[in-house]
Amino acid sequence: RLVLVNATGPAANHAQSNLEEYANGIEERDIAWFLITGDALFTNYDGVLADGFRENLLNTWFNPIPEKNTVLLIGKDGSLKSRSDDLDLESTFQTIDNMPMRRQEMRQ
Repeated sequence: RLVLVNATGPAANHAQSNLEEYANGIEERDIAWFLITGDALFTNYDGVLADGFRENLLNTWFNPIPEKNTVLLIGKDGSLKSRSDDLDLESTFQTIDNMPMRRQEMRQ
């Protein structure tokens, strides 16, 4: 699962703090997050990112670049599950926990 955040200014700082605060829930739900802010990219993904990865994210998921902060939840099937203008991880966790694949994971 992916959480993609495109934010600027105080909202970017708030998003990063929020993502760090909820690290246990994020790990439990197998979420990789990417925070795009200005020219920077922050993530919890510990693998190597390809050159141009940030630009590819922007072109694929944030094209045209939104005027306001945008948060996307992408499921393991690659489809867009939710879109909002605020990073509410408790709500995101509820959405994920109601997905069939997540229910199966919790049973195992």
